[in-house]
Amino acid sequence: MTLSNQRPHNLYSHPSLDRMAVKRRDQQFYAKRLYAGKTRLVPVWRGKVFVERMPEGARDAASPVYISPQVEWWPEYAASAPILLGEASGLAEVGDVDAVTYFAIDLSQIPDPEAFGPLRDLGVFVDLRRAGPIMDGAEAALLAYAKGMTAWHRQHKFCGVCGGPTAMREAGFVRACLDPNCTENGPTLHHPRTDPAVIMLVSDGDRCLLGRGKNFPEGMYSTLAGFVEPGESLEDAVAREIHEEVNVRVGNIRYHSSQPWPFPGSIMVGFYAEAETTDITIDPNEIADAGWYERDWLLERQHAHDEDNPAPFTLSRPGSIARRLIDDWLFKKA
Repeated sequence: MTLSNQRPHNLYSHPSLDRMAVKRRDQQFYAKRLYAGKTRLVPVWRGKVFVERMPEGARDAASPVYISPQVEWWPEYAASAPILLGEASGLAEVGDVDAVTYFAIDLSQIPDPEAFGPLRDLGVFVDLRRAGPIMDGAEAALLAYAKGMTAWHRQHKFCGVCGGPTAMREAGFVRACLDPNCTENGPTLHHPRTDPAVIMLVSDGDRCLLGRGKNFPEGMYSTLAGFVEPGESLEDAVAREIHEEVNVRVGNIRYHSSQPWPFPGSIMVGFYAEAETTDITIDPNEIADAGWYERDWLLERQHAHDEDNPAPFTLSRPGSIARRLIDDWLFKKA
């Protein structure tokens, strides 16, 4: 696997936060920092993130809204204790009370945020996929982090070993089974998980292979992708997924970059691959259409439509690693 010399920052990936892993077991630090003057709570509601209200159809910019831990109402509506995300790096040494510290808070127990006075006038909960691409990169990464962590807690309220209830530990980075007899060694400890998926652009000279998933909007094409299976390397997953979806064999598999994808808890690992065979046979259970597209045609035909192509031809949404793979190939940056 060839690693790129420069580390590109994809959307939701931004090294602006010190995650403070060394402080997660320090309960005194957690309690003190939670109510520090510069601490900010990052609200999440049923998987949606909290931003300033945007005019209908606005696509210019989105800004997150944080909550002060000093407000009195949030403990009543929090689904769990706040999760320590970290502090803004570069501002101070770890543990400095003057640093801005962020905690994620799950407010999913509020029935309707639009009817909840303390929140209604501050902002609105929206899908991160709508707000993220028009948000500052560091802020989008912070909200993705909060969304992913709160989703993991919602989905792991019970132990996967014995079925008993679990409780949050280590500032939100462990859920411990409460049954002391869960296993011979005592309670099971559960840790946040990320499901790896590979996403890849296949090329054959000056053309690339693009497909349209069954649930894609009409006219939108993208790279192929799929989850990594147990006992499989990333490169093996790339080759397998391409062969399963379009019956094409590939080689010269090269790493490009990765992207956190908290929908709900994946990481997309991007690759390029070169075709060794070019005849396409799609798996209709996975793919609605797939084909080879010339570089020049793609550069000229994006968003175009005519009698032969009544729906606009569009590529993956900006901000996705799929679009990054395509654009870097189109403009020969890969």
